[in-house]
Amino acid sequence: MAAASIFITIFTVAVAWITHVVVSSPEQEAKALLQSGWWSPKYVNTTSTTPCNLTGITCNIAGSITHISLHHHSLQYKKLGRFLNSSSFPNLVVLDLAEAGLYGSIPPEIATFSKLTHLVLYRNHLTGELPPSLANLSQLVRLDLSFNYIHSTIPPDLNNLKNLVVLNLTYNNLFGPIPSSFGLLNNLTHLCLAVNQITGELPLSLTNLTHLLEFEAYYNQINGTIPVEIGKLKNLVSFYIDNNILSGPIPSSVGQLTKLQFLALYSNHLSGSLPAELGNLTKLLYLDIDNNKLTGQLPPTLGRLTSLHFLYVNSNQINGSIPPSLGDLENLFLLFLNGNMLSGPLPRALGNLSKLTELHLESNWINASIPPEIGNLKNLEILGLENNHLTGGIPSFICDLTNLIHVHLSFNRLSGPLPSRIGNLKNLTSLQLGSNNLMGPIVPSLCGLESIEDIDLSGNNFNGSIPIEIFSLSTLTSLDVSSNSITGKIPSQLGNLTSLTTLNLAHNSIVGEIPSQLANLTRLTTLKLAYNNLNGTIPSSILLRFKNKSLDLDGNRDLCGNLSGFPSCFHSIPPSSDQGVVNKAGGRSNSHKISSIIVPISVSFVLFFLVLISAMFYKCGNKNEKCQTSLGHHLASSVFMKFQ
Repeated sequence: MAAASIFITIFTVAVAWITHVVVSSPEQEAKALLQSGWWSPKYVNTTSTTPCNLTGITCNIAGSITHISLHHHSLQYKKLGRFLNSSSFPNLVVLDLAEAGLYGSIPPEIATFSKLTHLVLYRNHLTGELPPSLANLSQLVRLDLSFNYIHSTIPPDLNNLKNLVVLNLTYNNLFGPIPSSFGLLNNLTHLCLAVNQITGELPLSLTNLTHLLEFEAYYNQINGTIPVEIGKLKNLVSFYIDNNILSGPIPSSVGQLTKLQFLALYSNHLSGSLPAELGNLTKLLYLDIDNNKLTGQLPPTLGRLTSLHFLYVNSNQINGSIPPSLGDLENLFLLFLNGNMLSGPLPRALGNLSKLTELHLESNWINASIPPEIGNLKNLEILGLENNHLTGGIPSFICDLTNLIHVHLSFNRLSGPLPSRIGNLKNLTSLQLGSNNLMGPIVPSLCGLESIEDIDLSGNNFNGSIPIEIFSLSTLTSLDVSSNSITGKIPSQLGNLTSLTTLNLAHNSIVGEIPSQLANLTRLTTLKLAYNNLNGTIPSSILLRFKNKSLDLDGNRDLCGNLSGFPSCFHSIPPSSDQGVVNKAGGRSNSHKISSIIVPISVSFVLFFLVLISAMFYKCGNKNEKCQTSLGHHLASSVFMKFQ
């Protein structure tokens, strides 16, 4: 009896299960797939092929479709049709059509999939509104509609999705506020709303999402303040709310988020000082609070963030000195403190940041000299110290930092010569030393900068001539040595710098003619030679080359040529009608040719008559004075007639 009872029970359950799944037969599901147009009819043959064998289809043991996954398959110009209904796919659990090329709107019928746990439609061309019927998918665990063109508010009834773990609506055209009802999604671990047009304040109810690991709402128009209660999100790992219009202070309760690894608050209107409690975030890898209105000093507690890789505090109003404790950030790769009001000397402890690749301290009030400990930063690629009050010389140890790509020291008070070993920096692409008090010659060793693209030595006291060695720098695109005391001529070898787009030699004491070889610089768009002591004819090739480009030759009083503001080179003898303004072969005027003929002939006549006078006197010898006087009158008359 017991065995029979067990058999009856099993039989009853089996019948009930079969009755449940038979509502839609494999034939009906195959027909629905055929209607979709997503598979060719030859692959959907209800008589010979089960749908379970189709690409992207998974079935249960009864042969009913449970998964449709055409991730990254091409369904260009296909829509989510009305075939998506419960009678066609009653057991569907996963619908993954990410990157499939779908367009059109999400049909309301999609909500009839009562068993659906994963709806993944990201990176398509979906438009229209979010159907409120999505709230009926009560089994949903993951809803990902990111990277589409959905234009809609966020339905507040989505709070019915109690099982939801991941909600990703990033990169759409959503507008309006974040529904406060989202605070009821207690299982949510990932809430991603970035790059939309969301407005309003952060709902206080979001701080109830104690399982939340990731919150992304960057690039929206969210205003108001960061809730003090944010400290309740104890499991938060990533908090990205940059590029909004948040105001007020960074609450000290942020320091309670001890699992936080990524914190991005940049490009808002945050004010006040940095809370010392930030030092509690010892797992933090990325901290970005730049481009706000933060004031006060850098808290020394930042030195506790020993896991930190990236620190951005630039473009604020931070003052005071740089705390030496920053030297304890042994894993730091990037340090951005530029665009503040930091003062005092560079801490020697910064030399401990052995992994640092970029040091940005531009546009502050940092003074004193560059400490020798900076020479320990062997991995440094960018040294940005421009626009400060640094003094002393350019330390020679910089020449040992051979990974450097950019050295930016302009607009300081640095003095002394260029380091003789500067050519060791084989990877350097940008050398900016303008507007300092540097002096001495431009060292020939610059020719060692085999990767250099930009050299700016302007606004210093460099003297001597331009060394011809630097004209081997084939990668150089910009050379600026203006406002120095450079002398000598412009070397013709300058024409070898065929990558050059900008050349500025203005405000120096350069002499001589403009070499015609400059016309070989076919990429040159800006040529500034103003206020030197150049002379001669402006080469016609230069005039043609810069017909519609920036050419500045002002302040060279001895230049002439067919250029507005300069005298003509032919003011002595006008050119004949069949002769051009400039002789193509030599660049000299017709007046020069005529002069070159007249002067030698005149000299020859004078020499001839001097010889003749000597001969006549010799012939007369000791004859009477009458002979001598007659000869004198005759010669005078002859010479006078020759020069009439």
